[in-house]
Amino acid sequence: TEMTALRSQMNPHFIFNCLNSIKLYATENDSVKASEYLTKFSRLIRLVLENSRSERITLRNELETLGLYM
Repeated sequence: TEMTALRSQMNPHFIFNCLNSIKLYATENDSVKASEYLTKFSRLIRLVLENSRSERITLRNELETLGLYM
């Protein structure tokens, strides 16, 4: 059940696209953008994993998660 909820929040296609974007920045030698994107992506993953364990989450966490997703 937990994995199903997690999958519904983090689409594998979305993850694939994010990692490809990071790879593009890295191959273009734009380490600043690659680092920023990777930091935001890792924070998003962490928030989704933390939120998937809770029955309720704060509005602050939800807004931060949505902001990172956007």
